Amino acid sequence: MSTTNIGLPKIRLAFEQAAKDIFTRAKKGTVGVVVKDTKAAGVYTVRDETDIPSQLGETNRAYALRALIGSDLGKPNSMLLIVYDGTGDEGQTALKAALGGLTGQEVDYLAAPHDATEAELTAVKDFVLAYRKRNPTLAAVLPKVAADDRGIINYTSEAAVGAETFTPAQYCSRIAGVFAGVPTTASATNLTLSEVTAVKALAAAEQTEEEAQSAAIGRGELILTCDGIRCKIARAVNSYVSLKADETTAMCKVKITEAEGLVSYRTGQVIDQEWLGRVVNSYDNRCLLIVELQLMFQSLEQQGLFLPGTTGAEIDIQAQRTYMEDNGVNCAEMTDQEIKQYEDLGEHVFWRAYGKFADVMEDFDGRFVRGGQALDSGESA
Repeated sequence: MSTTNIGLPKIRLAFEQAAKDIFTRAKKGTVGVVVKDTKAAGVYTVRDETDIPSQLGETNRAYALRALIGSDLGKPNSMLLIVYDGTGDEGQTALKAALGGLTGQEVDYLAAPHDATEAELTAVKDFVLAYRKRNPTLAAVLPKVAADDRGIINYTSEAAVGAETFTPAQYCSRIAGVFAGVPTTASATNLTLSEVTAVKALAAAEQTEEEAQSAAIGRGELILTCDGIRCKIARAVNSYVSLKADETTAMCKVKITEAEGLVSYRTGQVIDQEWLGRVVNSYDNRCLLIVELQLMFQSLEQQGLFLPGTTGAEIDIQAQRTYMEDNGVNCAEMTDQEIKQYEDLGEHVFWRAYGKFADVMEDFDGRFVRGGQALDSGESA
């Protein structure tokens, strides 16, 4: 068998570490909060209230602190607080420079300034969408921004905490912190915000509140609901609504989107850091890559990120065949195994991994049958 330049032990350790990194984030992540303040400009790692700069204005301080509250499912591991002076920043130059502070940081959910203008919200949205092309682990919670994208959570509820009312913009940090604290093996759907005492109704004339809430969720809005006992997140959805023919509603769920982003990014990181430019492109080494990918996905499956028995990795025969034919190789009489073992692929490696992400219980269809009879015994009238 051909050997690699980095050796089997290091390869395996790299993929094992990637699986551990994914599982670590699966427990809790980091929330990012951006605020405009004429003092204390800079980037701060915050784990508790004492890490927030004392010069920060009280409104901004309260906004940042809301991001650390979390929920009964967990709190964020930390917060990246970005403070910038937005005075006279009509062109969002200072904001864009401040957002650059996210580069190289591990931030999972981002909240824009609570006093952001429409233009500033657009700038944050555009930054996040561009950022996700190279790192799909970042998402943003933005107020009333119907981005129609999996990376933007469109929070639209007006919530009351006792006598104080919070607009969607004022509560985005709270929601972002909730998502950062929720394990990837769980969902924020039905999650209680214990401090919230009321939520502004959505229903218009000739419409029930439940109908209005369902319509809002269908539009890709993250909303809060109150059932008289507790106030909670109705359904943890992102703003993506324009599903393609081959897409399911799982694409609209924050949980599934986060899991996909984590796996895609961490896998790409290992390949980039340990394989790209370091390993001879032989069939044996491609098989080694596939085996290590399989082991990583099996580990994630065991941790509950994927449904049992759904993961795997393999050489992408179809893509490899197309490449070979495009480069003058007559594949008409070649078997799939011969395609797999073809050596001269230049610098190209064709592989595919697969798996079905595990969802959580959200929709229950149950009924009570009088008399306790089993279905195959008939039902009482």
